[in-house]
Amino acid sequence: MRSVIRNIRLALENSSDYTARSNRFWDSTLVENRLIKLGKQCDFTCHLMAHQLGAYTDCNHGQAVAVLPPVYYRHIYRSGLTKFAWFAQNVWGIRR
Repeated sequence: MRSVIRNIRLALENSSDYTARSNRFWDSTLVENRLIKLGKQCDFTCHLMAHQLGAYTDCNHGQAVAVLPPVYYRHIYRSGLTKFAWFAQNVWGIRR
């Protein structure tokens, strides 16, 4: 996720930054091939809901994946505070 964040920021600053854009595509490839998730317990609830939303509406998959997680996470965050805190600290660099 840190790589995704870094490369998106670089690509937004300079849309012709080939390295940032190709690194972003490599990040996506690793995620889709599940290499970085091997041996880990993951939550794909939002991703699965995005498929269903797209099946019954005109919403495309990317749009659904962009809007569902904030709503879903606001609903469940109390039961996963430890994981959310870890993510905030280790991915976004947020300190207490």
